[in-house]
Amino acid sequence: MDKFRFYIRLLIVFGALLAFIWLFVVVFQRVWSGNTEPLAEPFTIAITTVAGIVGGVTAIGLGVKPPPSQAGIQGRIYAFGERVLPGQSRSVQEFAIAIYTLAYILVAVMCWITWIRYPDSALDLIKDMAGVFLGMAVAVLQSFFGVD
Repeated sequence: MDKFRFYIRLLIVFGALLAFIWLFVVVFQRVWSGNTEPLAEPFTIAITTVAGIVGGVTAIGLGVKPPPSQAGIQGRIYAFGERVLPGQSRSVQEFAIAIYTLAYILVAVMCWITWIRYPDSALDLIKDMAGVFLGMAVAVLQSFFGVD
């Protein structure tokens, strides 16, 4: 893979993650402060777009079948790292994937907590993210345990 394509991929994947975290922090702050005004349409479009990218990368990465010689969770992490950061050292791949996956899970868990704590003021966006995460988690767990 040439360097240009590598850096474009890196920008999209990790730029989307940073935007995802920042936009959800803004949403959480609004809900926690009691602000119930609807979000502006461009903001909603932006946050759903980056949530789709980050969720898609996470789902694809965690659903990638590892090479036969790399069974188990470590093999999946290795396969995820090769997909997102091909040609990089394994330690760089593992670190990046750990950050990526943990950030996605943290935001999703915060969505659930926010929805439970503020059921009347939680935005649909928060409820949707919580539900999507739960559905994706079931699919990823099914993939990990090989249930057909």
